[in-house]
Amino acid sequence: KSSTNLMAPETQKAISKLKETGPGAIEAIVAQLPEADKNATVAFVDVLSALVTQKTFPQYVQALVQGSPRAIAGVAWALTSSRAYPPHLLLDALSTPGIAKSALLDIINGQRQRFTVRELLTAAYAQEPNEKAALFRILGEIADEAALPELLGRLQGKDQMARLHIINILSRFNKPDV
Repeated sequence: KSSTNLMAPETQKAISKLKETGPGAIEAIVAQLPEADKNATVAFVDVLSALVTQKTFPQYVQALVQGSPRAIAGVAWALTSSRAYPPHLLLDALSTPGIAKSALLDIINGQRQRFTVRELLTAAYAQEPNEKAALFRILGEIADEAALPELLGRLQGKDQMARLHIINILSRFNKPDV
């Protein structure tokens, strides 16, 4: 149960104990998220973000597939807050059947600075139209002048939707070669 004060010593002690429990606590914490109050949710997300690693990432993906809306929101918050796992795992998770794609795309957006333009472009080409559009929106936010050669090189591709998104991104740059 949560205390009303997250900074209270007993609450901090309980959070530390959960973190020390390690990856075995992930499933139990995710199971508690739907009934957790605001303070408990913050504490659980703190623990979940501390426990995410490349090795534990599949447990988080499973929660994004099977979890309740509150569990999915908590896991998404934890994954957005943590930098302790390789970001390509998020792009790989896009192909997981039944995953909460909107939550996953929100996480990718929150982690956007960890991706290269090439990684996002490659992932976008493999997606359905809605996910493709979301990834291109993220691309538009991170694309800078260094990304121009990669984007210009993709203009000759066969995917009309991707070409339109790339043209839209390129339209922001006032350069002679664009």
